[in-house]
Amino acid sequence: MFSSIDEVRFLSDSLFDGTIGAEEMRRLDELIMSDRACLQAYLETINIHSSLLKKANPKNDKQAIHSMLKNFSMASGRRKMRSSSWISWKPGTSRQSFAIVFIASLIICGVITWSFSFEDSQSIPAGNISYLTSDARLQSGKDELGTVVWEGSIISIAEGMVGLQLADKTMVDLLGPAELMLTSSKQVRLLKGSLVVRIQKGGEGFTVLTPDTEVVDLGTEFLVQYDPETGTDVLVLRGRVNASLLDKRGKPTKRLELTDNRSANFRQSSQSALETALQFSELPILRSRCGGILSTSGTIRTLTSPSPQLVSRQTYTRNHMLVIPERQNITLQNDLLVTGYHGSVHFGSGSIISSYLVHYDPTEDVNLAPRGAITFTGQIAGVITESGELLATDSIFGLPGAKYDSAEFRGLELGEDEDKLHISTDRRTISFRFDITAHECLDQARVLVVDE
Repeated sequence: MFSSIDEVRFLSDSLFDGTIGAEEMRRLDELIMSDRACLQAYLETINIHSSLLKKANPKNDKQAIHSMLKNFSMASGRRKMRSSSWISWKPGTSRQSFAIVFIASLIICGVITWSFSFEDSQSIPAGNISYLTSDARLQSGKDELGTVVWEGSIISIAEGMVGLQLADKTMVDLLGPAELMLTSSKQVRLLKGSLVVRIQKGGEGFTVLTPDTEVVDLGTEFLVQYDPETGTDVLVLRGRVNASLLDKRGKPTKRLELTDNRSANFRQSSQSALETALQFSELPILRSRCGGILSTSGTIRTLTSPSPQLVSRQTYTRNHMLVIPERQNITLQNDLLVTGYHGSVHFGSGSIISSYLVHYDPTEDVNLAPRGAITFTGQIAGVITESGELLATDSIFGLPGAKYDSAEFRGLELGEDEDKLHISTDRRTISFRFDITAHECLDQARVLVVDE
């Protein structure tokens, strides 16, 4: 038996095929005007048809729009010929129905045109790509830092991870293979795969939708994973969310409030919403790849391996630098004194520190020094640039399983015509320019961040 959502999709397919009849058109109007979930299903169907036509049709966007509108007009003409009695002018009934259909037709034409011409339309930007792992491969759009992402667009990633900066206070980390629709800067719809949402203070109210669930942030960091077979899993890493089970019409039927380190599974097919044990295999990967990084720019990428070989001529970075989240949120058991970029830095016992290693090991054919910047959610407390100090702090901040170099050339050669770094006045952003003239090209620096 068809649900209303299934009925909308079927009728939408008929509309685009040009086979829809008058009664079916009236039914489609009724569904999308009376139910928000039906309208969402209709818009998603439009997007799918638009994508398929763009791939299958060699015409340019304007030709494709003209063709689609012509098909729609022909379908409308056939409806009138088959059902002239339906448009009889009976007071209060058919006149109203005709007006609704006419208005709906104009709306449909407008949405079709919008779907085909993002570049020429007045689309609203939802955010931008703020960081990428070195193995990130997008199936749609450009995989470049800073690329603007638009409301209504679909982000599809085959592998690796992409970070999206939405609004001012929201980061969405998408782990491939995964796909999501950007409904707005305050809402996304996860179509498959896993994502982590990180909300800074002031960004509360962000929403993640799946076919099973609506998750509303109340100031937090949380993970959502959707699979058609197993439903939607939600894990709160810190803070609090409201997670609601949805019925086939997209309306909430059960609601759970989840707090720190609590998770639940939501399944529409059985209308179940149950708390579960923490079983997210992707969580360590997501944690290791982003940590407290808010955004990157320039030629910087994030980690791909949880246990990298960070010795000379092992992990090459031909045309980029790597920033590698090391140990996160470590509570120091004793006082620690390190020699940093601005001299000695003292950390008292009980300090909570997160560490990030910047790594650059180019191949021999590189002739252009990379530049880039990293912005963190916390404040930069110190930057270790000397080889001896890097070696001394590997055991404290280094990743378990990672291999670090002990060579004297490992650190930065800071000088007028050599490596350079700069810390912003708010101590949240650090920028680098690495030199490539030395015989041994390995350059590393350890950034210590105090999380808030």
